[in-house]
Amino acid sequence: MAGSLKAMTYTSDTGGQYTVMIDESNGEACGYQPYDGHPPLPRQIQRRYALAYAQASSSIKRKLTFGTLAAWNARKADPTFDLEPYPGIEPIPFVCTFFSGEKLTILTGVDTALNDGDNP
Repeated sequence: MAGSLKAMTYTSDTGGQYTVMIDESNGEACGYQPYDGHPPLPRQIQRRYALAYAQASSSIKRKLTFGTLAAWNARKADPTFDLEPYPGIEPIPFVCTFFSGEKLTILTGVDTALNDGDNP
């Protein structure tokens, strides 16, 4: 749930470590490590995530990103967990129904054939 934002460390599938701003309680619950001076997460990397729904009411939904591959795999193995639906409300059971792995967008350079000084 939205609370205080904190700089935390995200570890990519390839082992790179990056800084992200995330809700402090969600970050701690989803495997993020404390901030350690890493560069910001590049835009080409989409973090791994899961969609979670409250078991009592499918109208309460959360998108949870995971700081490490191990935390993501652990949640896949046991998709049911307790989470506060709103600040100050007692935690209720949630279940993850959809998992999406990390995605990397490769940017390709294309010569536009314009005379920009790179052709002799």
